[in-house]
Amino acid sequence: GRLQERAYAGRLAEANAALAKAQRERARLSRDLHDGSIQSLYAVGLHLRSARRQVLPAERELGAGLAECQRLVKASILELRDFLLQLKEESGPTRTFREVMDEWVRRLRRISSEEIDLAAGPDSDSLPPRVVIELVQVAREAVSNAMRHAEADRIVVTLGQVKEGSGEWALEIEDDGKGWREEPVSGVGFRSMRERAAEIGGRMEIRSRPWEGTRVRVTFEVDEARSGRQE
Repeated sequence: GRLQERAYAGRLAEANAALAKAQRERARLSRDLHDGSIQSLYAVGLHLRSARRQVLPAERELGAGLAECQRLVKASILELRDFLLQLKEESGPTRTFREVMDEWVRRLRRISSEEIDLAAGPDSDSLPPRVVIELVQVAREAVSNAMRHAEADRIVVTLGQVKEGSGEWALEIEDDGKGWREEPVSGVGFRSMRERAAEIGGRMEIRSRPWEGTRVRVTFEVDEARSGRQE
């Protein structure tokens, strides 16, 4: 009768809600594994590349060993890309965007041939932790892409208000590398960046032309009355 139908409808609604929640968690896990562990492996790969360049031609055995290490790192990255699961940090970072990125950029400068600059004003320190989480991961992914593919001399990361007091912000990662003829529409990295921008109510745009560099831009709004490190 109707009672049975209502009970069935209720159980179905609960099952659908549980499935939707699981799917959201899976997407978050996927993004964070890609933007966390995989980025660490990319850094290891860059260290190995730098070490190989310093090996003398006569030291072939050592060079071969480093090449094998690079191969293993690449294989691990591919395995992790297939798995792509990790829990999202619900509590958020305790540090500001400037603090997190400044430390990361300093590490990259020691192993990279590219010039990497960071420009984020003190006003960005008031951004909510949930926003900082997504911005840091977008910036890291975009910089890593530029280092691996752009053949750039310089990479610049900028975070600031579009207009002071407006509540509208923009994160930009720009390089002077070889660019693309067409914007990549596939790949976990680009999808992850777009999803992270959407998580904070923002949108991501990519501008690139052959041999004119690439710019990744994320625009978003923050309620000035509610912004702060209290969130």
